[in-house]
This record gives sequence, structure tokens and C-alpha cells, in this order.
Amino acid sequence: MKYAKLSIFILLTMIRACLLDINGDDEDTGFIYPLQTGNVWKYERRLSFYFYTDTTDSKQYLDSLLYSSEITNAVTGRTILRDTVETIEMIGTEQDGPHTFTSVQYYQNRTDGLYLLAYHSAGNMILPKTTAKKRIRFKDTYFDNYNQILDYIQACIPIGKVVSDSLYFEDPPVKVLSYPLRIGEQWTYRNTTQGPFHIDRKIEGKETLRINNTSYDCYKIRSLYDLDHDGQWDEDIRLTDFISQEGLLQRTITILGLTEISTQLEETGRLIDTYEHYILTDLTIQ
Repeated sequence: MKYAKLSIFILLTMIRACLLDINGDDEDTGFIYPLQTGNVWKYERRLSFYFYTDTTDSKQYLDSLLYSSEITNAVTGRTILRDTVETIEMIGTEQDGPHTFTSVQYYQNRTDGLYLLAYHSAGNMILPKTTAKKRIRFKDTYFDNYNQILDYIQACIPIGKVVSDSLYFEDPPVKVLSYPLRIGEQWTYRNTTQGPFHIDRKIEGKETLRINNTSYDCYKIRSLYDLDHDGQWDEDIRLTDFISQEGLLQRTITILGLTEISTQLEETGRLIDTYEHYILTDLTIQ
């Protein structure tokens, strides 16, 4: 009996140790997004448009359009907003040959998460213009171009509300990350009082990314969308971030089934799938 009790005690101790190891791998209690002044992230943006005809047959792409640019995010220092609110300023610059677009975001690291408080010019650089201007419809909402869709799903900017030189305040501030990072954690990113639809964010797991011969342990964080207000998460839109101790290393965005609209606001019969990747190319961390 004595040896049996000892064996059970050892077994329980081993199980407890395993559980602690698992919980330790699933949770990072010391993580704070690195917003020290001078930190810089550089990314390559790759965007692919695939056009196909709307038929009942299996999908067959008829044409494609590829686009790439370079993006730099730099932490420039602390800034006071509205005379009393201390924030951390990050400037983002996107460049494609002669074209440049600049945006500014203001963040706070709080005990329970990373918050976005305000921004200038949230969105993306204008893509090369086409000779025949066409619009896009997605889930019964019309957009002038793809960048408006990105504003819509990434920052939830109501169409026409924010002009390029405006400072827009999030009220209340938006929780971008929830601390501590914990696999399975899910929180409300935006609800219908903060935008036109509901978005949650969820930490789905961990993955190791190898970039420039360096391996990074990342948390995989997905944004969940209910754009059509049916109470179900949409399967035709996916946005996933890969976050490590060094910050955002990669973002992927997939939007399926955009409908091309002619200048007469009539459907052309062509659908568009888009696949977008932001991939880290260089990193400076203080």
C-alpha cells in the first residue's frame, strides 16, 4: 500500500508538471507589445486579385492582377492628445515607386491589453487606376475601390466619414491585443456601437515562423467578422496576424466573392477573390 500511494503521488506530480508546462506554453504573462521609441518594422505587401465568372461550375480564374509595395512602421515617441491623454505615436509609410501614403496611429499599452486610441488617414495607399472606373460590392455594401474595403474591415471606417487629413478618435479605445496572450482567448474588437458590424479577435494557437534565417515563436490571432449581422462568423473573409515578442511579423487577408460593378451600377458578372500578405523584411527593436 505504501508503494502504491508513492506511485500515485509521483504520477499526480508528473501530471501536474505536464499541465504547468502546457499552460506555460499557452500563455505569455510577460508580453507587452514593443512600442519603444526607435522601433521599426519593414514589410513587403503582396496583393493578388483573381477574376472569375460567376457560374455554378467549379471556380476557374480568368484573369489576375498582382500588386506589391513596401511598408515601414516606426515608433516615433510619446504624444499627448486632448491635452491630457498620453499615447505612443507610430507612423506608417507605404511606398510603391513614385507613390507614397502616410498614416499615423496612437496607442497605449495598458495592463489588460494594447489599445488604439486615434489615427490619421487610416487605410492604404491608392492602387494604380484603371482606364474604366468600376466599383465593388461586398455583402450588399458598395465601395469605390479595394482600399475602401480594407478600411472597412481593418479600421471599420464608415464610408465617407474620415477625410485624409482628419484625426479620428476611437471612443471607446479599441483593444487590439488582450493581455496576457493566452491560446483560446477571445475578445470583442468592435461591436455595432463602434462600427457597422461586429468583430471579435481570437488567439487560435502558436506557430514558428522563419524569416531571414531567424525563427520566431508567434501567436496566431484571427479576426472574426459578422458583416451580414446573422450571428454567424463569416467564412468568406479571413484576417490573421502573427505576433511575437518582436511585434507583428506577418498578416494575411483573404476576401472571397467580391462583385464587380460597372459605372452604371450594374453587375458585370465577374467575381473577384483577393489574397493579401504583409511579410516582415527588416526589424529594428530597442
